[in-house]
Amino acid sequence: MLHDSNNFKCYDTMKYIKIIIIKSDYYTNRILFVFEYLYKLIKNIFRESIDIIFVHYLLFSIFGIIAKLITGRKMVSWAWGSDIRSLPNKNIFYRYIVKAGLKFSDKIISPHPETHDLLVKLNVPKNKIIDFQYSVDVEKFKIRSPDKELLDDLGLTKEFVVLYLGRLDSFKGCEFIIESIPFVTNEEKNVKIIFVGDGDQEKLQSMAEELGVENYVFFTGAKRHVEKYYSIATVIVLPSITENIWSAVLMEALASGKAIITTDVGYTSFFLKDLVLIVEPKNPIAIAKSILRIIYDDKLRKELERKSREYAEQNLNSSLNYRKLNYELKQLSKKKVFQNNKVVL
Repeated sequence: MLHDSNNFKCYDTMKYIKIIIIKSDYYTNRILFVFEYLYKLIKNIFRESIDIIFVHYLLFSIFGIIAKLITGRKMVSWAWGSDIRSLPNKNIFYRYIVKAGLKFSDKIISPHPETHDLLVKLNVPKNKIIDFQYSVDVEKFKIRSPDKELLDDLGLTKEFVVLYLGRLDSFKGCEFIIESIPFVTNEEKNVKIIFVGDGDQEKLQSMAEELGVENYVFFTGAKRHVEKYYSIATVIVLPSITENIWSAVLMEALASGKAIITTDVGYTSFFLKDLVLIVEPKNPIAIAKSILRIIYDDKLRKELERKSREYAEQNLNSSLNYRKLNYELKQLSKKKVFQNNKVVL
């Protein structure tokens, strides 16, 4: 049985583990909502005999902490990286909540080595950390023919498509893509740059207008079926100034068999130096040169596409990477979580 509501998701698998997931998607600052949320959360934990409270984002661990103290259930949190990397620059309330979430969590999932190191620096015991390589559904995200319906909707025909997918935030480096466009279009006019995601769109639009390249840029807002957008992309550009390994978009792009340009931050070079083109952060000229290189060098592009897909199949396959997580959660709940290597949460 799958129980779903506007506030949380409860996956009931009868003889398997039952996990309730606290997600940030439904956050609001309305005080009445907070109490209503907690009431429904705790009520469902008891009603559905939930085994584990899963906090999807550490900022919202306050809900998990209260629910854990009242219900006595185990609490597992996911440390994405962005929630703890910027901790010193956040206000005291943010820092207190995240640190409390780290303290009260029975286990903390770290999706990559950088996050693991950050957790250790925050005095999280190593035996509390589950190192879980970010995984992707390699059947959903795979090599596809360009989605014709999407191309028609965007009014595209034979243009080269440069794709950015993710939050339009300053630490993601989106402005450096905008600044790279004049250098690209000086060489190649038949190109479109598509930004998929929410955030500071107005700022980026203004930058494009000031540079006179607004006709080359599309902003779509956040989209659910992003695999369609990967299918039409000639190259994916992820110019973050703080993170890349293992961002969800980077993993999806690899699984989709795409040529990728990303920045030399964190552990990117260590893991991906032979799979992607790596540029220094905050360098629009380097981004432009790499875009043009991939556009004009068919052999290079196809080689990058092949390596991306092969790497994803061998290292990012979710059905394989869940085995360790299965073991750790079984230790907490004493129940099974996966069957035949398939997640049954």
